[in-house]
Amino acid sequence: MSLRHLFTYARSLTPGAAISKTSSILSRHVGANWSAWINAGRCTYAIAPADFRLPLPPKALRDHLSATEALNSTHRSVATRYAAHEFDLLGSGWIKVEHGMSCRGFDGAHYKADAPRPLTQGNRGGSDEIRAHIAPNYAAIDWQLDFKSGYRWSEDKWSATILYGHEPGVDIKVPWELARLQHLVTMALAGRDDALYKQECRNQILDFIAANPPGYGVNWVCTMDVAIRAANMVLAHWLLGPRDGAFELVLGASLLDHGRHIMANLENGSGMNGNHYLADVCGLTFIAAALPEDPETRAWWQFAVTELLAETEAQFQLDGTNFEASTCYHRLSAEMISYTTALILGRAGPGAFPHGFAERLHRMARFSMDVTKPGGRVVQVGDNDSGRFFKLSAAHFTDELSENHLDHRSLTAAVAALIDDNVEFVNFAGPEFAFETQLVAALAGGRKLPLEAVPKAMTIAVSNNTNNGKAEKAGRQSETQIPLADPDIVNNLELITYPNFGLFIFKSPRFFLSVRCGPIGQNGRGGHAHNDQLAIELHIDDVDWLTDPGSYVYTAAPKRRDAYRSVMAHAAPRLGEREPGRLDLGLFRLGDEAKARCLHFDKTGFEGCHVGFGTPVYRAIKIEKSEIRIRDSFGGRVDWDAEAETTPITSADDLQRHFGMNLPFSPAYGVLDDA
Repeated sequence: MSLRHLFTYARSLTPGAAISKTSSILSRHVGANWSAWINAGRCTYAIAPADFRLPLPPKALRDHLSATEALNSTHRSVATRYAAHEFDLLGSGWIKVEHGMSCRGFDGAHYKADAPRPLTQGNRGGSDEIRAHIAPNYAAIDWQLDFKSGYRWSEDKWSATILYGHEPGVDIKVPWELARLQHLVTMALAGRDDALYKQECRNQILDFIAANPPGYGVNWVCTMDVAIRAANMVLAHWLLGPRDGAFELVLGASLLDHGRHIMANLENGSGMNGNHYLADVCGLTFIAAALPEDPETRAWWQFAVTELLAETEAQFQLDGTNFEASTCYHRLSAEMISYTTALILGRAGPGAFPHGFAERLHRMARFSMDVTKPGGRVVQVGDNDSGRFFKLSAAHFTDELSENHLDHRSLTAAVAALIDDNVEFVNFAGPEFAFETQLVAALAGGRKLPLEAVPKAMTIAVSNNTNNGKAEKAGRQSETQIPLADPDIVNNLELITYPNFGLFIFKSPRFFLSVRCGPIGQNGRGGHAHNDQLAIELHIDDVDWLTDPGSYVYTAAPKRRDAYRSVMAHAAPRLGEREPGRLDLGLFRLGDEAKARCLHFDKTGFEGCHVGFGTPVYRAIKIEKSEIRIRDSFGGRVDWDAEAETTPITSADDLQRHFGMNLPFSPAYGVLDDA
């Protein structure tokens, strides 16, 4: 392995950021190598007693299972792909993942995968015993492979010593995503009336456990992925139906390993608990619910429930939005909370939740509804890594079996099962996502949280000036004029305000315009935010005139990562190629220089400003019957009566060229869509 790629990346950072990152890596690896030395030769698999039995699944879930309608053809087609070890993850396209496969490479980098290495001496016996339960004709999956670039990590290497982001084009998220095992639930559902899917589902679980001894290989590096994997193994097991003692013995021991790993490697304590820690907590809740109750699992349950409530309050703001400044991470975190809430509700009842919890859930779902454009896709604000907690129905798949990652209706369907006043959410989700509602209701045992009052839309106090009451002179101004073909397009506009998130929306059945203006998230860290302050998205009559291009990739291509979070990728005010927030603090850190704020927002328009360029920049929008006017001013407030350099727009393509929207649209992690 070469460290040249790491040094190249380090040169793009500030000296302080480079030193801090280097120090962190060295410190982590000193401790990791010490742990590797201690564990060398030891069997890291937990050993369950011979009489070990997993408890039965929740009764309501068992009852629900027998009453669920038959799967549709799309679901069965996807399950068939999974059973054949074919996966479409993070832009890979449908590909069969197996040992010795040839990979097409990524971003100009192509690797020939190393051959599998023998497991450590201490784990070979345990692995062989697990493999003895797998069907003889089963072909193993290569769980250590980035099956896009071809790079392969070693299964005999202590996980904490594993490097990533160290080679160009290599993406550790690819094996992590596969190892979340989110496809198991799809196969388990198909296995209700077809024993082949049921057997394949169990074979893949056993294969994973045998090939990934606890603490070794790429799939124990990130605790979040460990937790999501465990939750999916639990739910798949609950849905599989009839008991299998030998399988349960292996699964139960592995769940113990997962729970102990989570508790020993919680992703907190850095001054900012985010979606990773939330996943740790939610996964631990499912593990504790699936294992026999004893002092250890009882402590896990109590800890997880307490932390879930605390993190819900900490990570979701008063307007119901997630604090990481990303619409797609909002869906991920709200989804984790929704399913875990259902599990707790089913076991402990409504009394386990504090006053106002249902209202917060309502706001979470409402946000996903509000940021959905008339065409059915959400606005991409901030990062999108296509993260999910569970993937249940196949409604998010197209007829061509590609996923629509910007359809967030599954979240509203899940929340609908948890609160009393849910008609709006059920209708929004539609019958395609009815299974999510049914399954969440089953986990909750049919219980719901009382909604004391439907939360009202939030408002924001705005000012008429920004300089302690002193009027500012208008600066250099430019105006963009966008024609509206029909005055009815902007009839019955709904104003939607999310001040804590920093999103302001004008919405009607034929029109959607959003303005990004507010905090960068993560308490000013901005790890999943972009330089998109005062950027707009515009959707008219099922046509996207302006869209945020997304994220594309993370550590596999740092230059591309920065290109997609740059101001140059967004329909925002620009000052040459200067960035309003620093990008040289690390791939998951954004400078908080912009300090954007809204100055005016009503049915006539919007005005906001930021100071990321040093001199204030203002953007004002007027919505009129015949056109939309966007005016930018540098140095002083917008003056609509002053002269401005004006650009008339004739089409969506013309508008995109005007704002320099040149990057290919990325609707999901690793995916480019030029359509």
